[in-house]
Formats: sequence, structure tokens, C-alpha cells
Amino acid sequence: MADRFKRVALVNPPWDFQGSRYWACTEPHLPLELLYAQALLRAEDIEATVVDSQLEELGLRETADRVGDLAPDLIVVTTAPSYLFWRCPPPELTVPAALSPHLKPIAPLVAVGPHGSATPGYALDRLGCWAVVRGEPEEELLRLAQGRPTSATVKDGIAASSQSEVAAVLDLSTLPALTYESYPLERKTHRHHLFWGEGQGAEVEFSRGCPYGCSFCNRRFFRHQYRERPVERVMAELRRLRARGVDYVYFIDELFGLGRCDRLLAALEEERAMSFGCETRLDLWDEARLDRLADAGCVSVEFGLESPFPEVQSILNKGYNLQPDRILELMVYAKTRIPWVQADLVEPPVPDPDLLRRTEEWRQEAIGRGVWVSEPVKLFPYPGSELHEELLGPIHDGSWEAARELTCGC
Repeated sequence: MADRFKRVALVNPPWDFQGSRYWACTEPHLPLELLYAQALLRAEDIEATVVDSQLEELGLRETADRVGDLAPDLIVVTTAPSYLFWRCPPPELTVPAALSPHLKPIAPLVAVGPHGSATPGYALDRLGCWAVVRGEPEEELLRLAQGRPTSATVKDGIAASSQSEVAAVLDLSTLPALTYESYPLERKTHRHHLFWGEGQGAEVEFSRGCPYGCSFCNRRFFRHQYRERPVERVMAELRRLRARGVDYVYFIDELFGLGRCDRLLAALEEERAMSFGCETRLDLWDEARLDRLADAGCVSVEFGLESPFPEVQSILNKGYNLQPDRILELMVYAKTRIPWVQADLVEPPVPDPDLLRRTEEWRQEAIGRGVWVSEPVKLFPYPGSELHEELLGPIHDGSWEAARELTCGC
């Protein structure tokens, strides 16, 4: 009979991004993958506790002491700082690898996250852990605890082919509304992508996955199928968060605005539940839908634009063909209703001086009209993206290190 586990510790490491190629937000965010797993485990009478070392500012030894006090018979550690950043994680496993030797003497260690989802052999080797879960871990961790794991769980000592695409994909309807019971939510002051004021922030999820195929996107081994959670459960979470003092949430959806999002927006507007921020694609919105977004409580929106020029949009396989003037028109209109409007740009794979000049001219015009547009960011060839295959060939256990060396020479 396979191993069964009755006490599970779910650990968010004490993240430190010094020297990392990571470029995203370094503040603490809710480890939703661990909170979801905790809810499913507890529903089956399995004792499960989330230890959020980053939020509680625990060091490596303090984290191990906290975990040891729980006397778990299974420990889970995530290799990315929240689901929000599975698509752009630190490529290095420095922090989880430093924590691993402190946890392994306590109980078998299982890693979840984008690294093991794409390259399980790499995660097993770097962390020296007992097993890796490929893909979305919530249900698979429950199956593992009950002694019935699928092939999405790769164990140490068993051949782990990085070419195999057997990864767990979650039915989001199985996720209950989170209660945040025993989680130190009051310590969570960061309000993601909100740049003024003070308060309590949190992250929530309405949908998961993306039906588009942008060439640089890191989604192949997880979160590639678009799915939604029931609107009623999302609203229940917002009520619980509000009761705990949270006044702003950020929807971590890869693509906010698809499917039944209009139903969610209607519920948010009717209940005046919470101010919120989100990330989305500009081509999903027109002036009327932007009005709905604002009326529902959106105060911060980030458009993954990549480029204002159709020829670059095509190269990146964005799936739309928007002209620079229309892009600017929509974003300026959004700014009349939503306090913070941002567009993100990336460097095209083969930039030329004329394109860079035109991009900067367009960017400065947008900034001059009140819309923040980022400087073009250099693309990182995440293992699992088309860009990785184009630049580095098929994925393998050395892919993360090769990608980091290619982009920063270190």
C-alpha cells in the first residue's frame, strides 16, 4: 500500500530575491496554492497547516522550528512566491534549496511549483526532495496524502523525463471558498499593484489558465486550460476578507475579463464588495466594458500589451492586431474611469533601432496623457515557452540555468 499521511505542513519559504533574475513584486502575497490545498486536505480530515515564512518574517531555522512543532508526516514547499508568480518565477531555486536541508530531517518533502512542473528532475536534484508534483497541486496533494497519487507525482529515484507532459490540471469547481482560518491575514498589508494609500490587501482568483498562445508565455505545464470558479464562491471569499479588514484585492487571473467575468463584475458592482486590481488584455475591452470594469470597483488595471505595433504583436503570437492609435485611445479612456492604468512592453526578439525609437515615442506620448507604460522588458525564455524552444531547443533539466545564463550571462 502507498504511504498515507495525516498531518501535512504547507510551507511558503522566506523569500529573498537578492542576486535573482526575478523581476516581479517582492512583497508577500497569499500562497493561494497552499491555502487551496489546505482546504481540500482539511475537508478529508487530514490535519493541514500553512506556514507562511515570508509573511511572518521567519528565517530558515525559525521556519524549520515552526514546522517541527507541527509534527507533520509530510511537508510541502512551493518553489515560487504565490500562484501569481508561477508564470514569472525566480528561475533559481536558491531559497527553497537553502530551506530544504532544514525540513528534510522532519518528514518527507514534496515540492510544488513551476520548476518541477516543467523539469521535475531539476527540482528533485536541487532540493533533494522526496517527490515533485507536476502542474496544479491542490487535488494531487490530497491524492498523495491518501496514498493514491497519479503520474503527476514524480518521486526521487524514479526516472523523471522532462519531456513527459503528464501534469495535474484542476477542476476549479472542486475548490471551496477559502475561510483563511488560522492564517495571519492581519499581517498582510501589501496591496498589489496599488501605489497610494494604506490598508490591507489580499489576492483572489476567479479564473485560471489562458486560451491564447503568446510565444513567451510560461504556461505549458500548468494553467494552460481556461477555467473559472463559481462566482458565488469568489464573492464569499471577498466577504470573509472584508470581515478581516481587507479593503483591496488583486485578481491573479492570467486573463481577467473572459467567460463569465461579466457576471462577476455585476456581482461586484451590486454588492460594492471591494476595490480591486487586475491584469488583462486590451483587446478584450471597449469603452462600454471599461465602464463596467470601473463601476465594479476596479482601481488598478495592468494591460499586457507587449507592443503597440501590429508587426511585433504578430511575431509574439499575441492573437490580435491593434493599431497604436486605437490602443492609446482605449487606455486614455480607461484612465478617465480607473485611477491607475498601466501597459507593459517587452523587447521584441529581434529589435531594430527604428522600432525602438518608434516604441519610445509612443510610450512617451502615452505617459504624457496620463497612462503609465513600462520600458520594454527583456523576455526571459522560461522552460515550457515557445521562446525557450526557439532560443535553447527542447526542454531539459538544465533549462532553467541555461535560460538564466542566456539572459544575464551569469
